[in-house]
Amino acid sequence: MTLIQHALRSRFDKARELAGVDFQFRDIRAKAAADTGDLAHSQKLLAHKIAR
Repeated sequence: MTLIQHALRSRFDKARELAGVDFQFRDIRAKAAADTGDLAHSQKLLAHKIAR
């Protein structure tokens, strides 16, 4: 792990702890798409071509 990766991870973990939430960084992608409220926009954000 490089210094930059370590610094990002450390800051993310500290912010997560201070906010009192328990999720992983990868959860943010799906959450951001779900919060748009627009299926077409969500598909574009996630690079999906077919509605499922």
